[in-house]
Amino acid sequence: MMFQGSENVADERHFKIINDAGGNMNGNTTSDRTVYFQTIPSNYLETALWLESDRMGFLLDAVTQEKFEIQRATVKNEKGQNYLNSPYGMWNEKIIAALYHTRASLLLEYHWLP
Repeated sequence: MMFQGSENVADERHFKIINDAGGNMNGNTTSDRTVYFQTIPSNYLETALWLESDRMGFLLDAVTQEKFEIQRATVKNEKGQNYLNSPYGMWNEKIIAALYHTRASLLLEYHWLP
């Protein structure tokens, strides 16, 4: 959603501005954070900072249900390719779920025991 335009930057224009400047951009997500990054020539620093401040301040008005559904489909596709269709692709999620379930159960038992 963060790269799909804002109130002041048209859809997909953020990518075009960065690419036309000779830069590139991407993002990644972990269990506790999402990181967005751009690499650009130094003479485009002001442009990149303006793009960042614009999307941080004016993203919500540009979010539509259609854009949201496109991103949801993209995430589902990536999960399918990287985890669901890969041998042992879900091992980390299963282990974390088991650990948190066990930890939560132990905490509840400890808390509620007299």
